[in-house]
Amino acid sequence: PAPHNMIRTLVVIAVLLCLLAVVRSQPEPPPVPLDIASFAGKSVMVISAHPDDNEFCAGGTVALLTAQNTTVYYVIVTNGDKGCGATFCANYSSEQLAATRQQEAYSAAAILGVLKSNVYLLDYEDGMVTTYPEIQIQTSLIAVIREVQPFAIMTWFQYPRLNMNPSFWGDIGYHPDHQGVGRLTIEAHFNAGLSRLMPEIGPGAWSAPQFYQFTFLNGLTQYVDISSVLALKTKAFLANKSQYSNATYIEEWIQSAAQKVAVAAQIDNLVYAEAFTAFF
Repeated sequence: PAPHNMIRTLVVIAVLLCLLAVVRSQPEPPPVPLDIASFAGKSVMVISAHPDDNEFCAGGTVALLTAQNTTVYYVIVTNGDKGCGATFCANYSSEQLAATRQQEAYSAAAILGVLKSNVYLLDYEDGMVTTYPEIQIQTSLIAVIREVQPFAIMTWFQYPRLNMNPSFWGDIGYHPDHQGVGRLTIEAHFNAGLSRLMPEIGPGAWSAPQFYQFTFLNGLTQYVDISSVLALKTKAFLANKSQYSNATYIEEWIQSAAQKVAVAAQIDNLVYAEAFTAFF
């Protein structure tokens, strides 16, 4: 009987592998437009790792949202005290750089219609997200989610995207802070909805009805045509003056990135886009 059982097991495994291969061979459904109009009169929270993340990943979407009376909140987890790409900040201390990037974050947000009072700077050390006790950052995120009670949350993807060539995308495909914030946001959002968990934090439990992750080349479920606001997105990114030395290069890079996302969406006549994966 034992050999027969082994044969049956091998047959079952073979069938399952064949079914898995069939499922994987099925093309992903095309992404659909993110229904910007459905957010009118509601609030959206964009949670990122660094000052300038929001402008690059979702700046066009934010501009379109604020233009139609959607209240947008920024939550920036780190203070950016390690990032300097310009000559003027080369000799800054970490404290000076953090203060500079704070003001740049406010300026960039304002260009896209986000009020200074709606920008939450959590002030964790740049590059060190994964070194903090998880409960510490989670608690900070739970507090702001419960306070604001957003209709939707947008944040980083939690796993590296190693197919994103660093020679073009830089650290967009992988940065410990990016993926750390993406994962911690998922967990904090779940915990923010549990009324018995940390009941002393915030006015009460809250779960956002919609949750999205930034994406670029794969896993797109929603896209946003940002052609009408590409210039505004670029202007907002350029407000982060400490992060670049060549504005012309940055303009071309942002334009090219938006074109690559549009190509990945495979939508006719889509030229410049931002994209998201609907987490739920």
